[in-house]
Amino acid sequence: TAYHVVRAHAKKYGCDVPVFVDVHDELGMAGGATAACSGMLHPMAPSGKPLWEGERGCRETLALLRVAGATRDGVARRTGALRVAKHKDQETAFAATCGGEQQQQQHRKGRWSPRLFTQADAQRALPGVAMTTNAALFVPGAMVVNAVEYVSRLMDLANRRAEATGGAVRIVKERVRSATEVAQACDGVIIAAGAAVGSLCDVDAVLYDAWKSGDGCDDGTSIARVPVELCHGEAVHLAPTPSSLSSSASLLGSHYVAMGSRYIAVGATRRKLEGVATLQPDELRPTADIDAASSMLDAASARLPSLVASDCDAFSMVSGVRASSPRTEHGCAPIVGRAPRHSGVWLAVAVGARGLVYHAYIARLVAEALVSGE
Repeated sequence: TAYHVVRAHAKKYGCDVPVFVDVHDELGMAGGATAACSGMLHPMAPSGKPLWEGERGCRETLALLRVAGATRDGVARRTGALRVAKHKDQETAFAATCGGEQQQQQHRKGRWSPRLFTQADAQRALPGVAMTTNAALFVPGAMVVNAVEYVSRLMDLANRRAEATGGAVRIVKERVRSATEVAQACDGVIIAAGAAVGSLCDVDAVLYDAWKSGDGCDDGTSIARVPVELCHGEAVHLAPTPSSLSSSASLLGSHYVAMGSRYIAVGATRRKLEGVATLQPDELRPTADIDAASSMLDAASARLPSLVASDCDAFSMVSGVRASSPRTEHGCAPIVGRAPRHSGVWLAVAVGARGLVYHAYIARLVAEALVSGE
């Protein structure tokens, strides 16, 4: 978001007007769920259906990865991604997703378009993958991104471009309790707070009247209910990536295996935080559940037995909390746009587990609108 704000500002004013962007994050850069994400970039929902604006989002993320130099040295690695059909109904659904022969030929030309694979095709893409049907979807352009390194590079680039105008991009490690109060001291505020969005005491008013708790911010500590669902998950990182899997596709599904250049990420456990409307920033790194992670690793190994046979070891376990919007006909689409009745406050929240897919697209739209006053 900071990069696109600087870029939109330079596009409108050139280098004659300094731009200052403060990124308020109590946990520091990429301190929340970003550090625990799989890093997989692809436009497919778990069902195999295309995500809302998924291909557009992937294209814009790829453009930012290239700008940040992440595609040149393994920070972002193109692996392709395989989604195996578990049963006949899913096999039929995958065939419908890819359409007839003519549509499949069109899909073969697209980097992000899924292709229908047979069992033989799937074994070539990911040797040893367990299959009980003769169908899988394959996304040839899917990538695995080291998200923390990528965000760090993008922030450095944003700061260098801001400095060229006489300005700066700064990380401010402090808690923000009111977005509207911050907005009074600057030209605009973009709320991109992930699972901590509800820790802003005025965020209920900023989002929708329908979800207002009625508590308000009178005492400065009231927690507002927000229209997001929170989910906690864990993943295990294995290293080093064995040579037997170094050129293999990543595996999608209820348990994923992301073939990164430096490590393999296996995930994820999922636990909805029922009845929880919000988390404070210091609650976004919950204690990992060792037993749940171990069971998840066993399940992933059953889908890809070569994980057990490889010489890589578990070297870390990561956990985080995601915030998603209520499900609609478009799936769990992000909440994006200008806050009603709050001048200078914009929303880019509830991306769930699709931060890599949507962040570049959403950030560009919101940054350009903020700078131009649309």
